Amino acid sequence: MYKVSIICLFVFSLLNNNTYAQASNTGLLVGKWDQQMVITDMNGRPFKSSYDDVKGSPYLRDSFNIGTILLSNGTKINHILLRVDLCNQSVQFKAQDGQQLYVGASEVIEVNYEDVFAENASVKLRTHFPPVDFHKANEFFEVLSEGSITLLKSTTKRIDIQKHGLSGEISKEFITYIDYYVLKEAKMIRLKHDKDFIRGIFSDKTEKMEAYLHNYKKIIRQEADLINIFNYYNM
Repeated sequence: MYKVSIICLFVFSLLNNNTYAQASNTGLLVGKWDQQMVITDMNGRPFKSSYDDVKGSPYLRDSFNIGTILLSNGTKINHILLRVDLCNQSVQFKAQDGQQLYVGASEVIEVNYEDVFAENASVKLRTHFPPVDFHKANEFFEVLSEGSITLLKSTTKRIDIQKHGLSGEISKEFITYIDYYVLKEAKMIRLKHDKDFIRGIFSDKTEKMEAYLHNYKKIIRQEADLINIFNYYNM
């Protein structure tokens, strides 16, 4: 049996070749169900699923949620049903006529929506951060705490392919990778969960943060704890 991981941006590029780009002079009809909005200078492409034979989900949340998309050309689309594909780094959304469309992360600045099923109901994703590790500028990061020091979460999904030697059967499954980063002074730093590392991040407010961190264990792994710590710093 052999195993291969596929980065889904490759799948996305193949999908682009098989779909059409919306003509800029006609625009794209999206927006509130009782209100039409024409978006230009954006490639709104009909969505075609390429995941039918893959086990699992490529999405941050499977369900569509009502939210807002801020595009790189400055256009803001309000009150639209959307979901974020973390495999090919795109936003799927529904136009007024019910057609399901998508736009790549390179054309998006920010996505906001409310998720009633999540512990943190307000979800904010942003792109165009400085490249770091294997992450590019046109990838989504979830903003967990924002201020002079910002806490970010990267969730990426890849397709893992396994071929069974005897039967030759091929199986595909989404694998999720999660990393946390700190944006400080325009630099991206991978977060270490060690309390000493976190203490060092807050070196400009040592006294304030030392007292707050006192009750935390040496290794801080819970996302809720990290959010509380960074929110306290940014107060």
